[in-house]
Amino acid sequence: MENNPAKLWTTRFLVLIMINLLIQTINNMTNTTMAKYVAYIGGNNILGGFAITAFTIAALLTRPFAGGFSDKRGKKGVLIIGTVTVLAACLFYNFSHAIYVLILVRFIHGAGFSGNTTATGAIAPDIIPPSKLSEGIGYYGISSTFSSAVGPMLALFLIDGFGYPAMFACLAVLALLALICSLSLKLPPPSVKEPSNFFVENKLIACAAVIILVALSTSSVLSFLSMHAGARGIQNPGVFFSVTAVFSLVVRFFSGRIADRKGISYVIIPSMIILICALLLISRAASMPIFLLAAVFYGISNGTVGPSLNAIMIKLSSPDKRGAASAVYWASMDIGIGTGAIVWGTVAEKIGFGIIYLLAAFCVMAAIAAYLTVLSKQMKAYGVN
Repeated sequence: MENNPAKLWTTRFLVLIMINLLIQTINNMTNTTMAKYVAYIGGNNILGGFAITAFTIAALLTRPFAGGFSDKRGKKGVLIIGTVTVLAACLFYNFSHAIYVLILVRFIHGAGFSGNTTATGAIAPDIIPPSKLSEGIGYYGISSTFSSAVGPMLALFLIDGFGYPAMFACLAVLALLALICSLSLKLPPPSVKEPSNFFVENKLIACAAVIILVALSTSSVLSFLSMHAGARGIQNPGVFFSVTAVFSLVVRFFSGRIADRKGISYVIIPSMIILICALLLISRAASMPIFLLAAVFYGISNGTVGPSLNAIMIKLSSPDKRGAASAVYWASMDIGIGTGAIVWGTVAEKIGFGIIYLLAAFCVMAAIAAYLTVLSKQMKAYGVN
């Protein structure tokens, strides 16, 4: 199975998916419960915000080094270092009874998460056949989607039934399993010895700009959907994410094949238009049926836009700079989501929740304009279909 270059479902690919599933599950478990844990140990909302932001800041600061080191010294080394760092953070969570200790642990976790995801993002295109890149990236991303549904549910179950120590123990077990998988992953030694720099390839900047605009828009959903739903009298807003996860999973099974056969533009432009529709529906939703329809649209776009942009980033990058390209992709996501939380929070405070999603829709329109006027021309110039 490993010797067939056109084979997608190899042992290495399955191991890589498992690593991503475990690390992303840990991430979703902690992100969902961190504000709650800060309150549990006596912190206020401001300190809780620092605990959450520390993770993003650490991830953003370490990605340039993770990407460059992946290209220069080898992706597996970065993968193992990142996973060991995540494991260390998971072990320390259970001793983070002071808010400042917790912020430090969150910073360590963010750095480890950055190393792990930068490495796995660079490894994926190395082991996916070029003719099936979009399809493979889509399947690889299913692990992230699945973890976003399972992680929060598992975390809350453990906290409600057994307390925070049980959840932190579960985090450590998952991180240990991820480390075992990382150690077992067989990769060829790196062939490039020259230094690699972050943003070394100018042709990636347009794609990064589109990613930032899309992430900026989706952060409105991640950060404020529950509060917006409550303000509109919609009960149990968590069902939105369940519906989103289902449709995101379903669409990934065929969107990648369409992108590989017909071209990425055939997938990404309709998907961004669907995202605009989802955001407009959310802005006006005053009943559960409209709310769930928005979830369907959002799930479809969520399952296609991200993997498509990831595939474009990989195809535009040089094969010996995929570590840096992975760092650019994830850093762009970090910037968009991190900035969005601040921007949309300010808008909500000054104007209200409804306007957030109208403005977010304009961000997607700007992303489409940037794609059509700049990025698509670059793709054509570099032979990216």
